[in-house]
Amino acid sequence: MNFIYWLTKEIISVDPRINCIMLGNLSDWDSLDPEKSMLKLKDGLGLPIGNLTSQLFSNVYLNPLDQFIKRSLKCKNYGRYVDDAIIISHSKSYLLKQVPMIKDFLKNELGLDLHLGKLRISEVHKGIEFLGVFIKPYRIYTSRKTLSRIE
Repeated sequence: MNFIYWLTKEIISVDPRINCIMLGNLSDWDSLDPEKSMLKLKDGLGLPIGNLTSQLFSNVYLNPLDQFIKRSLKCKNYGRYVDDAIIISHSKSYLLKQVPMIKDFLKNELGLDLHLGKLRISEVHKGIEFLGVFIKPYRIYTSRKTLSRIE
């Protein structure tokens, strides 16, 4: 068991900014949203999303959140990928009631904060952007933002 503890600590504690190989100019990263760049995070925060272990650890660590949302809050249309989550409902008031309960659960049970700046509540017919796609009731398509990045 000591080996697993040591290995987990090593993986979580690695700072991807140290000894990384940067291709191109550092200034190329200036236009990137600070919350999307490991280069601008405070020390001790964040795991590199491309790191397979970050996806595994998020699934293990956030499983209690998934269980809470599905079993306690009874949210039927819920999905999560790493630290991005979506709940779809026809009722705006229902969604608004879930926010403080989810926020409290994250804080009290997992020691995490809900990023209210990224919280979006949208009418179903207007759709919502999630993970690079735009979701509407009967259609899902690549978002303009994502398309602009690949052109």
